[in-house]
Amino acid sequence: MFCKGKIIAITGTNGKSTVTTLIGRMLKDGGFDTVVCGNIGNSICGEIPRIKNDTWVVLEVSSFQLERIKSFRPRIAVILNITDDHLDRYKKFDDYSDEKLKIFANQSGDDALILNYDAVNLRRLKDMAPSGVLFYSRTEKTNGAYVKDGEIILTLNGKKKIAGPVKDIPLKGPHNLENVLASCLAAGLAGAREDSMMKSIKGFRGLSHRAETVDVINGVEYVDDSKGTTVDSTCRALEASCKPVILIAGGKDKNSDYTPIRSIVKEKVKHLILIGEAKARIAGALGDIVRTHEAGTMDDAVRLAGRLAVGDTMVLLSPMCSSFDMFRDYKHRGEAFKEAVKRLKV
Repeated sequence: MFCKGKIIAITGTNGKSTVTTLIGRMLKDGGFDTVVCGNIGNSICGEIPRIKNDTWVVLEVSSFQLERIKSFRPRIAVILNITDDHLDRYKKFDDYSDEKLKIFANQSGDDALILNYDAVNLRRLKDMAPSGVLFYSRTEKTNGAYVKDGEIILTLNGKKKIAGPVKDIPLKGPHNLENVLASCLAAGLAGAREDSMMKSIKGFRGLSHRAETVDVINGVEYVDDSKGTTVDSTCRALEASCKPVILIAGGKDKNSDYTPIRSIVKEKVKHLILIGEAKARIAGALGDIVRTHEAGTMDDAVRLAGRLAVGDTMVLLSPMCSSFDMFRDYKHRGEAFKEAVKRLKV
């Protein structure tokens, strides 16, 4: 209600903070007055005094925040994906999904909605949105952003532009290619040039606690993905790994269904180490396909992983759960993992 600037709002189950941060960097590198705020941890309320009419406000928005909107109308809205999450708060998946869709409820034909074409359940939104709709895809040619011959292609205002090569993206995994495509499309709509986009992409190494390599000890890579609080986010982290994985998972259960990850766990995970309140439910869903262990603390889990790890292996903290049974938040959990990894070297 008090924001004078032009809002780019980003929501989704996974990838919000990465895309919010990357769009903000692209616009700042392009010379635009930019504020990055919202659910990412920097409240928009505190930024209101410095936001002017020409400021681009890059705003991460959660389903919890969208529950209470009245007049909220982003100039550009982005929905990255909608998969199972927060089913401890919502009675069913459709209730959670409906809150996410409020992001475009007050838009008009002058606004834009950006959707992930590769998320099949988002394609139908094209017919529901009052705004113009653009898609991005890593697998198909779309009317927004896509990949062709190893290049990121943007189609804006009827013109095709080459943003840059996929090989220059330092972030790992197909999900991060999707994140980059979404970011390029939103920043391009806001007026960013292709060269400033690629400068931002090349310099972006990701955020803390999101598939962050902590250390390599005796050939074993220790990766902090504490922000992986959903089954889908852990699936994406495993898809991005080229090494055998020892997975540390568990925490406060959100009534998630853990069975969709069975195939990737069977393929990639050599040992599953469980912590927290959700241990029994995860073991019930996955324990028959992978060697499963339990640990009482993060220290115990990391020490056990260190003993089990052999050669070119990844120890991955990607919990599929929230952190509030044992930690203040996902950052606290990630820091506990990092400290435990440090102690392995003592």
